[in-house]
Amino acid sequence: MWFLTGSKDHKIKLFDIRKMDQEMQSFEAHDDKVNVVTWHPTKEELFASASNNGQIILWSANQMNKPGEGLLHKIENAH
Repeated sequence: MWFLTGSKDHKIKLFDIRKMDQEMQSFEAHDDKVNVVTWHPTKEELFASASNNGQIILWSANQMNKPGEGLLHKIENAH
């Protein structure tokens, strides 16, 4: 089972709660602190995140652990 965190350092981290000893992946593309992350209701590998500056990003958790990878779509000033 996977668990996501968003943080003030603009990163999203993916953990496997069965292990919890280290992050599985890190996602970086926000320009401000990440204050919301949520899984897609039916596609288990997809999630969205939102940051203080209004960005919303759609991600795929099945990507490599490199900054910017996994980013599927970015919306500026969305909220």
